[in-house]
Amino acid sequence: MSATICDGCQRLVPMLDNSTDSDVLLRLITFVANLCSAVKRLRVTPADIPPMDKVASPETMYARIYGVAVFDRLQDKVRVVSRFNACEEIRFHANRIIDAFREEGEK
Repeated sequence: MSATICDGCQRLVPMLDNSTDSDVLLRLITFVANLCSAVKRLRVTPADIPPMDKVASPETMYARIYGVAVFDRLQDKVRVVSRFNACEEIRFHANRIIDAFREEGEK
């Protein structure tokens, strides 16, 4: 899961918006959906991240998605995209994220 421990995108949450260019949004939401699916499938937790790249660092991709300050806001933005975006493929990947988050919230 090296992508979850790399430096996170500073504008991840703001870019997950229906006003973002469709091509960019599709690539971004597909990337986030793939990460969330892998985290769910592999059962990645903060304990799995090497000490030098711990989740406590707000720059990690894991923290950009699952961090306490971000998780609810990201989930709300993805729900809006899943309901109102005109592109079926974007809605599909948004729903993959929602599914992964649903199971994350049940833990």
